[in-house]
Amino acid sequence: MDFISFGYALVIAAGGIYGYVKAGSVASLVSGLLFGGLSACGALMTSNNPANCTLLFGTCLALGSLMSYRTFKSGKFMPAGVVASLRLAEFLYGPRSAYLNFYSLARDSLANCSINKCFK
Repeated sequence: MDFISFGYALVIAAGGIYGYVKAGSVASLVSGLLFGGLSACGALMTSNNPANCTLLFGTCLALGSLMSYRTFKSGKFMPAGVVASLRLAEFLYGPRSAYLNFYSLARDSLANCSINKCFK
């Protein structure tokens, strides 16, 4: 069970709810619940099969990129910088990280690619 990714999904969803309660931001609520839900689905998929990391990898990349952009644009670290930092940590954590699984999948796919067989 990928508890770190599930915990991260919970933090993202809770942050969206907090943004809605504190500032009345419907966009925060929708995006927090959307990305939190997608991250939880990705964590479940990765827990069942570590090679099935595409959804978790995609949400890491999308939310991390968006929040990094918002941090640099606003010049404020809170809250976008915190989310971007957490997403980077989630992206890189341990041997079951989405990055390492995605890298191994890409390497294996290229090794078995029919085009590569033409050049051997």
